[in-house]
Amino acid sequence: MVLAISECGSELLKPTQPENEAALTCSRCGATETRESFAARAIETVRSAYSYEAYKDGGDEPIIDCPSCDAEAYIMAECRCAACGFEAQHECELCGSEVPANEMIFSPMCGYCEHKRQRMLED
Repeated sequence: MVLAISECGSELLKPTQPENEAALTCSRCGATETRESFAARAIETVRSAYSYEAYKDGGDEPIIDCPSCDAEAYIMAECRCAACGFEAQHECELCGSEVPANEMIFSPMCGYCEHKRQRMLED
C-alpha cells in the first residue's frame, strides 16, 4: 500500500518542522500532512503483519492505545507512540519486571504493583 499524502501519489516525503508540530511534506507537489494523521494510516498498513506474528507466536498485542494521547499507535517493539512520540517506561519502577502490553496504562508500574499501591492508598 502506498502512503502518499497527496493526489500526485508521490511516496517521496520529507519531514518538516513547523513551529510546534512535526509534519511531512510531499517532495513533488508540496502538500503537507501532520504526523498524527500520517501515523494513523501507516499503523493501519502494518497492523496485519504485526498482529499476525504476535498471534502466531502467542505474544502480546504489538500495537496498543498510547498511555499519553490515547491514539491506537503505541508500537511495543519500538517502545514509542507513532502519533505523539511518547515513550512509556517498560520496566516496573517498583519490582523491576517488564510491563506487558495490556498493563502499559499503569506505566511506570506493572498492574500488580499499581494494584498494591491503590490498596495502600485506600487503607
